[in-house]
Amino acid sequence: MTAAIARDPIYRCRRFQPEIIELCVRWYLSYRLSYRDLVDVLAERDVTVSHTTIYRWVQRYVPEFERRWSRYAKPVHPSWRVDETAISVRGGIRYLYRAVDKFGKTVDSLLCADRSVSAARAFFFKALKTHYPRRPQKLNLDGYAASHVALRLVVQESPDLQSLVVRSEREGLEPSTPAL
Repeated sequence: MTAAIARDPIYRCRRFQPEIIELCVRWYLSYRLSYRDLVDVLAERDVTVSHTTIYRWVQRYVPEFERRWSRYAKPVHPSWRVDETAISVRGGIRYLYRAVDKFGKTVDSLLCADRSVSAARAFFFKALKTHYPRRPQKLNLDGYAASHVALRLVVQESPDLQSLVVRSEREGLEPSTPAL
């Protein structure tokens, strides 16, 4: 009797080999090919697959790959710079909350419909959850008041952020205030 092939459980009950799935997802992410372009590339290699199948692979496996590969990523620096920017998406105004570390590496981002305290608070919680247990030691904010209020609420709820140093461009605040 032949031995069973050792296979990663995430590929169980899949018709295609894991190498083909990983290759398609990697090409889609790396080279910005469309699903139909990937169908053509695989057809040259005698693999018949539908563009909707590749779409399903991307939806299913990208979050899992990110989760697995994130442990090998270099951690972000504990000094973060946070800003929100208004951008046009499909004819409407949306707000992109973004944090980068001291060296310009993206910490996290969140696209919101409004520029409110709740949106800024959601962004801070998302960024902190993504990089748990590493917390920022310094946080640079722009002058928008909602970001300051949201950060104050987050600091009150998280005891491990009490030593956070906040720097601001906002008038009336000192250049460096511990934990707002």
